[in-house]
Amino acid sequence: GTVSFLFAIRIRPPMPLPKTPALAADCVGFDADNRVLLIRRGHPPFKGQYAIPGGFVEIGETVEAACRRELMEE
Repeated sequence: GTVSFLFAIRIRPPMPLPKTPALAADCVGFDADNRVLLIRRGHPPFKGQYAIPGGFVEIGETVEAACRRELMEE
């Protein structure tokens, strides 16, 4: 005779994304004269000091997209 099998597959929904990513991206940008783009920090720590632009990566955002966004925001 014929043997039949019944399989039950349980598919779990994907794990939820974290509410706060723990990833930051800093970007080194150059202008047409090969000068490095710097910002002056407006908030502590190091308020008033020069730094390279950067910030936190948003949920669902790639590191590359975060760098582009941070450069445009500055």
